[in-house]
Amino acid sequence: LRQLTLALHTHQDAKKVFPRNGTVSFYVDLLPYVEQGNVNPANPIPLPLFVCPARRRAVQPYCDYAGFI
Repeated sequence: LRQLTLALHTHQDAKKVFPRNGTVSFYVDLLPYVEQGNVNPANPIPLPLFVCPARRRAVQPYCDYAGFI
């Protein structure tokens, strides 16, 4: 969560606004700020950043932090 918070504030510093949900999830706007800018939102892949550390089994991480990438 710390990385996501830092990404939110870095995005806000760069663009003077926090990311908002639009046609895609605002997590897509955060990808460049968490060093994942090369991920293609049209071809989703699980990112360890969006998986809750308390989760014990491996599942698709698309809902742990309500992010759809």
